This record gives sequence, C-alpha cells and structure tokens, in this order.
Amino acid sequence: MKVLSLGGGVQSTTLALMAVEGELALDAVIFADTGAEPEYVYRHIRWLRETLQSAGIPLHVVENGHI
Repeated sequence: MKVLSLGGGVQSTTLALMAVEGELALDAVIFADTGAEPEYVYRHIRWLRETLQSAGIPLHVVENGHI
C-alpha cells in the first residue's frame, strides 16, 4: 500500500496532485491535524480532499485534539 503523509505544503501537495494526474500511484493520503494550523491550511486541505476524491484517492485526517 502506498500512502502519502500530507503536510499541506508545496512538496506534499505536488505529490498528491501528481497522483491525481496519474503520474504517481497512491492508495491513500493522510493528514495529521495538530489542531493548530492557520485557517488557510484547512481550506487547502478541504480543496485537496475534493480533488483527490475525484481521482478515487481518499484523504484521511487524523487528530487527537489541539496539541
């Protein structure tokens, strides 16, 4: 299984979009939410989740409260 650890920055977003375009094989993407990201990061993650879903790639968000 190939899973991308998504930080929400340029590098991991690029890899996720490469998977959407079929240039990289991914089974899933995971974002570990610290609860302390700025709102623009959460907007970006929501957009990316929709984009990945359109390609059949699930984006999982895991959290354990605000750290």
